[in-house]
Amino acid sequence: MRGGFMSSTKNKIPVPFPKGDKTWIDVFRLEKKGCDWYPYKNDKGEILFIVYVDRTIKGKDKSVFQGSWNGERYVFENLWNKLEGFKTPLYRLDELILTDKPIMIAEGEKCAVKGQELFPEYFWTTWQGGRSSWKNVDWKPILTKEDITLVPDVDHDGKGKEQFTDLARWLNKNNDSINVKVLELPTYFEFKTWYKENTEEEFTDKTWDVADDWFKQFTYEDFREGCSRAVSPEPLGEYEDIDSDIKDGNLIFISKSGRLYYDKVKNSYYKDTELNQLYKRDAKLKGLATTRLHKKKIPYVDQQTFRPGADQIIEEGNLRLLNKYRRPDFPINKDELKDISIFRNHLWLLSNEDKKIFQALEDIIAFDLQYPQRNRTFAVIFYSGQGTGKNMFFSILKRLYGSSNCSFLRLDQLLDKFQPFMLSSNYLFISEIDSTGKDIKSKQAKLRELISDTDFMVEMKGVDVIPVTNCHYTIWGSTNEPYPLSLPGDDRRTMFIDIGVTKLEILEKDKDYFKKLVNFKKDYLNLASIFHHYKNVHVISKEFNPNEPPVTTAKDELIEASKPQYMKTLDDLYEKEAITSFKRDIVNAKLITQELRALEDFSLRLENFTENKVLRWIRFNPKNFRILKGQPYQIPGSLRGRCWVIRNHAFWSQHKTNKEMIDLHFNKKVETPLFNQTKDAYDEEKDQIPF
Repeated sequence: MRGGFMSSTKNKIPVPFPKGDKTWIDVFRLEKKGCDWYPYKNDKGEILFIVYVDRTIKGKDKSVFQGSWNGERYVFENLWNKLEGFKTPLYRLDELILTDKPIMIAEGEKCAVKGQELFPEYFWTTWQGGRSSWKNVDWKPILTKEDITLVPDVDHDGKGKEQFTDLARWLNKNNDSINVKVLELPTYFEFKTWYKENTEEEFTDKTWDVADDWFKQFTYEDFREGCSRAVSPEPLGEYEDIDSDIKDGNLIFISKSGRLYYDKVKNSYYKDTELNQLYKRDAKLKGLATTRLHKKKIPYVDQQTFRPGADQIIEEGNLRLLNKYRRPDFPINKDELKDISIFRNHLWLLSNEDKKIFQALEDIIAFDLQYPQRNRTFAVIFYSGQGTGKNMFFSILKRLYGSSNCSFLRLDQLLDKFQPFMLSSNYLFISEIDSTGKDIKSKQAKLRELISDTDFMVEMKGVDVIPVTNCHYTIWGSTNEPYPLSLPGDDRRTMFIDIGVTKLEILEKDKDYFKKLVNFKKDYLNLASIFHHYKNVHVISKEFNPNEPPVTTAKDELIEASKPQYMKTLDDLYEKEAITSFKRDIVNAKLITQELRALEDFSLRLENFTENKVLRWIRFNPKNFRILKGQPYQIPGSLRGRCWVIRNHAFWSQHKTNKEMIDLHFNKKVETPLFNQTKDAYDEEKDQIPF
């Protein structure tokens, strides 16, 4: 027994404090004068334990105690720390996961509280257990934050800054989505000097922190300015010991590049001259770093690839390949899984509340995560006005795929001479897709190439062209233009979705819709739960084909809009059965051209119909197919040539090699069973075709 605190007995299993109960304030004597206390909560706002700081005990600067609830009584110890695998939550966790403010992580609760009071434009937090215990902290909630700064105490021995610098390096090294900085405060000597100059007394404390007195020369404005200049610390020992880096296998030579080296630790490329400059930091190195590297026979690869699921170095025939893919990882316990209905509801909105599109989008996400090694050979492109949440959806996907595997691009970047994104990512999010501007055909051709090809040549500044082999790029896109691409009738590279709802309509139903979505995205456990659902739970429907984009009405309209005017004219003539050929199921391009030129309508002659134009019109319909493939057909009483089925596809698929049946059709001695159907009915025949 010490200071009125008693150790716990019996049950050692901790649970959150009972909801609505306040008796623990009296039990732990928290209102004692000269004492401070700090509740540590889970993400639901439930108190797990309290930290109690008593500054009234004689002979001690302070004494720190903790208290928790064992399901039956409050006990004067932190039972949570006794649980295997338990990670201490950050202070004010329930508020942290919701904030949009830059994050300041201080050394101790008192500093966090005072910092929040002095600098409310930031969100202040800390952890329990002292500065050296940071490896026992649950850091997942900050992994979605974009601006994180560590604020160490200013100690006479510099240990505070040293520990916080190690923490920043550790966080940055193990989480590629964040960039943690350390605040550069004046040194202990500077504080001590300032104190004496202003008080004519000696500064006797061995440390200074945010909660202490502020000196005249160091103002709140100085602190804010320092925050803006905070930087991420360089990794320890960077390029200071080449032999250690060689031993650890940190560097790989890319032989096909001629002079390019890859740093596995930093995920960076260096030319030979750059690497030689960096290793000048190694005082023991004699001569050039590159000479040393090759003398020690560092690992090499011939070229690079993106091969999800494979090892970093791949042996393939006579080639050694560097695999740049990094497997996304979302460690989560089943009892931590969250409800992801907010995300699925947003997906429902993006699908126009269409069950087939919604199913397809869920299947696509699941396929990408369950089978990352397989190539989905079509892009998904969304069309909508501004503010419907397309980019929010893409930012969530980026985290699911692994941030280091993703690049956000504009369409015009696809034609840049140098394309480093092809060496640093295989998930591409392309914005501003449109059918206007310079080199649009080249841009769309490059987009098609990225969707379907697997071998590429990438050019970088100052090095030879680098081959990237057996690699695939997974593409999502967005546009504000209703007809952003020119698509052929048999397109198999695009799923096009027209998001019909507007931002105004969304906010009319729920004024906080996007705020809720943003807050949802900020919580690591929500992202981990989405990943778990589509990676491990969602069953991909039997209808899904990674090589066949789902059909949408918006895409059909885009294909129709992509037709040149002469095709639209031919469609009209076909509907009207304006020539003899258009009354048949089977046609010949040359014969159609002759019949069109014989028409008396002068406006039609201006179209300048050629056999090639007619043939392109026939082929634009993916259902059309050739009969007697491999040999020309003698049209009764007319010419020889290749013939195509344009009507009654299901019937003629059974008779496409039956010359006798075809002759009878041309001689009007046989009519197909479906001959009198309308064109709309013909268009529904696809599902009946047996091949």
